[in-house]
Amino acid sequence: MRIFRYITLTLMALMVCACGQNPTQPQPAQPIKRVDFSGHWELDYSLKDGVQERLENYFYRLRKQAERQGGASVRADGRLSVGTGSGRGLSARAETVLAMAQFVDEVSRIVVMSVDQTYNAIHIEREETFSLDCEYGEKKPQTFDNNFGQERCGWDGDELVFQLSLPEGLTLLHRFSLLSNGEHMKVTTTLYYDKAAEPFSLSRAYRRFEGVPNPYQCVQTLTKGKVCTKRSAPDDEDI
Repeated sequence: MRIFRYITLTLMALMVCACGQNPTQPQPAQPIKRVDFSGHWELDYSLKDGVQERLENYFYRLRKQAERQGGASVRADGRLSVGTGSGRGLSARAETVLAMAQFVDEVSRIVVMSVDQTYNAIHIEREETFSLDCEYGEKKPQTFDNNFGQERCGWDGDELVFQLSLPEGLTLLHRFSLLSNGEHMKVTTTLYYDKAAEPFSLSRAYRRFEGVPNPYQCVQTLTKGKVCTKRSAPDDEDI
């Protein structure tokens, strides 16, 4: 199936790319309220979303929709019970959802993150994958093009959003927010596909920990692999 092949190839490329994804579908509608994400974060396994549970909820909604369309149904495992000629299209739809879920699960498997943040910029170092970088303005999100598509990043209220718009109707969204206790950070990763009934999302929660200061900043590149440079003193005013 074409979408399977495309998502797999895109995932492989993103895993070795030093891109920084970017923001919300529409432009931020809420007033900017910058939150300080600075520090070191590790995955809290007790609070993360389960992929299987998310899939079951998605397929429950898809099954109800299929039944309304004429007798075909989608089982909880994503397989189709065909009752009418619409089965082939619904089966393809279920396969698309499984591919989306696999993609989101893979790109959100980050265990440790380190965040350097000033009033005007943020650098999110993510273990064993590409970092996320954003220089945000007062109002409009930052927008630029890369080899994969168009990137945007910026604030949506008190949430920091990274959006990557890809060919084939795919849009990948990372949304960062602080939980009320200030000691947990929530990261929701969402994949939109214009041929899917609805997007697929997974949320991960991270808790603060005391990290060892690292004098180097590293990025993963396609041509040179991992490239590290010595950190310089920040020019911007801290939050």
